[in-house]
Amino acid sequence: MGSLRVYLFLVNKSMETNILRQIFFDEHQHWEAFVKKHGKNIRAVVVKEVERFKNCRNPKKGFKLLVCEGCHDMKVIPYRCKPVLYNMLMR
Repeated sequence: MGSLRVYLFLVNKSMETNILRQIFFDEHQHWEAFVKKHGKNIRAVVVKEVERFKNCRNPKKGFKLLVCEGCHDMKVIPYRCKPVLYNMLMR
């Protein structure tokens, strides 16, 4: 089970290095500040998509656990949300 913890740690680290995730959710809390300033003018669908993006590929929100029958190696595949916001920004 130790390798599972290491893999989850690596997945979380890769989530932290995502540039869009850094812009929205870093220590400066840009998204929270934006919502605080413009909250009543932000459409509900935008808030929903940003929240989906925030939780995308987060193993705490669900994952598939694949185990090799031969060597018993384990691999964690976090669920992806495929938010509209992410697809628009990555074009």
